[in-house]
Amino acid sequence: MTSDNYRGAIQRDKWESEFLSLERLMLADEVRHSIRHLERLLHDDFREFGSSGRVYDKSMMIDMMMREDRGGQPDVVIREFRVTPMAPDCTLVTYRTVGASGQVRRSSVWVQEDGRWRLIFHQGTKLTGRMGNIAVPGR
Repeated sequence: MTSDNYRGAIQRDKWESEFLSLERLMLADEVRHSIRHLERLLHDDFREFGSSGRVYDKSMMIDMMMREDRGGQPDVVIREFRVTPMAPDCTLVTYRTVGASGQVRRSSVWVQEDGRWRLIFHQGTKLTGRMGNIAVPGR
């Protein structure tokens, strides 16, 4: 491995770790029930396409998360996690979650603003039947 490849691999690992931490924060009850955390993590222009097809903006999402009662569900497991830089200040994150409510394919777009990453877009698509067993190319 050349030194450039090595540096690139270390940078990818660092980015994966950083965005995995951010996505885990967004799934954590402590964050989902904290207006302070959500205001900091969600971009002012945030949009989500929910699995129902409904579109949420930042205020709707914060309101929904603050009222949400997940009934002590165990944490979800994140699988097939992938980080794809789209620009120096914009990154696409894709992954699949597995939890008590089933499997969901997720995609997030994070933008860097004032030195911190903020979530500007998210989409979750529930997997039904055998769809959860589809292989991902290159994985």
